[in-house]
Amino acid sequence: MALDNIQDIYDFIAKDSPHFAELEVQKIYERIKLLHRYPLSGKIVR
Repeated sequence: MALDNIQDIYDFIAKDSPHFAELEVQKIYERIKLLHRYPLSGKIVR
């Protein structure tokens, strides 16, 4: 499910720039790793 969303994000950006689509997906995965390591570091959304 979430991986499908990441693929959709990649596909959408890649229409204009595959290079920047790859960079954006890499940023998403880096943030996921940070949240996994430091789960309380994310913003609280109300």
